[in-house]
Amino acid sequence: MSWLLPAIGLLSISIACHAAEGDSKLGAGLVNPGYHEKPDWFKQSFLDLQEDVEAAAGEGKRLLLYFHQDGCPYCAKLLRVVLRINGYYPPHLFETALDYVASHLEQKQSFKHYLADVAPVPSSGTLHQEESYLKYPLDLRSKTRDTDKPLLVLIEQKQCVACDELHDSILSDKAVRKSLKGFDIALVDAWSKKKLTTPDGQQVPATEWVDALNLYYFPAMVFFNGQGDEVFRTEAFLKTFHTHAAIDYVLQEKYRTQPSFQRYVRERAEHLETQGIKVELMK
Repeated sequence: MSWLLPAIGLLSISIACHAAEGDSKLGAGLVNPGYHEKPDWFKQSFLDLQEDVEAAAGEGKRLLLYFHQDGCPYCAKLLRVVLRINGYYPPHLFETALDYVASHLEQKQSFKHYLADVAPVPSSGTLHQEESYLKYPLDLRSKTRDTDKPLLVLIEQKQCVACDELHDSILSDKAVRKSLKGFDIALVDAWSKKKLTTPDGQQVPATEWVDALNLYYFPAMVFFNGQGDEVFRTEAFLKTFHTHAAIDYVLQEKYRTQPSFQRYVRERAEHLETQGIKVELMK
């Protein structure tokens, strides 16, 4: 990956959620809890982003913004293992994303198609359709589903290791499956040309709907309320705790009172720990 870095200037921006709310204390040496040392080649900036963009352009580079939060396990793994697009990407996918941006390929093809072309990895090669999922032809309108349940659309592809892991290791978890009973679930092939009816009533090929949703990473989970409005989505690599949190965030309609999913996750973890339940963020 190192040969890509000269083509991209990387700027780190901290999301100081904990400190802003005054619920964390500085540790020895006045260091925030969970602080992660950034590589010394990150740009030191006054956060005048227009100036940073111009400076990068003057050196033939592009500017990459890295948003992080102290205490975030995904941020720590990102710094230790790879260097996030929208969520944590495994190393081979992150390198592919850097290549896409550094080579100015966005004018030639979408990242979704570029990723499929250059980053195939061994996988089961099948979609994980379950008996309880909605059947084709898919009609995702709430009035045709005869329930008042929210809708979870799993958008996946056949050659997808992360999709395999999602079903084999995460959605198969007993507690997660219990929460999933509160949803109507549809599995959509990101590349399928079969037509479906979207929650807002459009009849389009599945792959065109996926493009319209601006999804680039699979598996993605897109949640809709009982009225057919999208209320939340995940489109990055998440382990069991965060996946379950996303499901309950929608199922319990916590997004209505807590618009910040990050804060909801932290509050959920703290609540579990007060009950003596150990929270494993990366399992």
